[in-house]
Parts: sequence; structure tokens; C-alpha cells
Amino acid sequence: MTELKDAFQRGLERGLIKVHEGMIAYHFSDQRIESYPFSNELEQLRAGLFCLLVLKFKYPPRFFYIPKTTTQHFLLLAVRDSDKKNKAFLIGVVDNEPFESRDLSPFLLNQDLENTAFLVHVNPNQLQWFQVVVQNDALFFNEVSSIPVFFGREIRYKFFKGQNNGSDLKSVSFAVLTNVFNKCHDILWSGGRIDPSIAFDEMTKLLFAKIYDERFTPEGSWYQFQ
Repeated sequence: MTELKDAFQRGLERGLIKVHEGMIAYHFSDQRIESYPFSNELEQLRAGLFCLLVLKFKYPPRFFYIPKTTTQHFLLLAVRDSDKKNKAFLIGVVDNEPFESRDLSPFLLNQDLENTAFLVHVNPNQLQWFQVVVQNDALFFNEVSSIPVFFGREIRYKFFKGQNNGSDLKSVSFAVLTNVFNKCHDILWSGGRIDPSIAFDEMTKLLFAKIYDERFTPEGSWYQFQ
């Protein structure tokens, strides 16, 4: 599907996924990277779904995980609830079959995923969204046109360009700026666990993104890099 293929490509460009030596690597965080065979067409669809959920629906990569399963018939992708870390907010099912042809209720119940709020089903020809409803220990899937962005919660920003009410960026002293740089350095360097050249590269990316945001964000808009 075009949407998933586009998301896959953008995910490669953003570093959300990487393809190397026949494997797709999911970069959920710097410390949590999982790899699966690229030759599996379902895996390519799952990677595209991951990128779509991050880039379009604003779900942070750190909330994703891949549930363990013994079935070979479909692949899973899950998003933890931001408020209830041990509960799934959304389950992605990547399959070769139409959604109607497979009863997922027993599987999801056995996997303790019955508290999920939404389910997305992907096959090579279709992408479908469902709201999950539990009644009398049974799961029902009501098809919807889309899912909420960022858990259905408002993404709150602090700084607004062009405001005179104190919400725009302000000039700070060199000492304050140096303190911010030192904090970034300590986080990126990780006490010596990260190679200095890699830490320098990451700091350069942060500075570039920050400068770009301040320079090109239109007047009357929220800054995006905050």
C-alpha cells in the first residue's frame, strides 16, 4: 500500500528503522533495538505501520513493543498506554488474510491484550482501524475511519512565535546557554558509554533542528522543536 510504503521510506530517512544485512532493525530507543528478517513481506508491512504510527499519529517509539507469539500466520505490533505502562493502547495485526476471515479474540485474550483500546489490521491490500469493545468477556471490533493522535490527548506546547504575552522565546545569558549545553552533553555522552564522535554528531543534529525551527517557524505558530 502506498501509505505504508511512503511511511517506510520516511522512517528510513528519520532513522526509525534501518535495513542492513537482510534485517529490519526497529529503533524503539538507543538502548532497545530489535531486528527481524527483511525478506518477510509481512515484516516490511509491520515496519511501515510502525513508521506510520510514529510519523503521522505521533506515538513515541519508546512506547512500542513487539509481543511474543508462537503463531506464524500473522505479526503483531503494540503501543503501550502512556498512563498505564503495562497495558496496550493499540495492537497492530499484520496478516495475509482479510480481517473478517480470522477470529483474533481468543488469541488476544490469551496474550493478555484484551485491554487495548484500538486495533489496526494490515494485509497487502488493505489498512483498517477498529475500536475494541469488551462485553461479557468477549471482544468486539467496531471499524472506525482512523485512530486518535498521541493517545487522544492534546500535545501541549509552551513556546509560540510572535506572541507578546511571554510565550515567545527570550534571549538568555551565556551562562544559562552553557548550562543547557552541558546538560545535553552529559545526557548524550552517557558517562562515557557513547563514543565521543557519535555524541558530537547527535549534538550537531539537535543544534541544527533547533536553529531551523527558530528561523523558519512562521509567525503566529507553535515552535515544533520543544
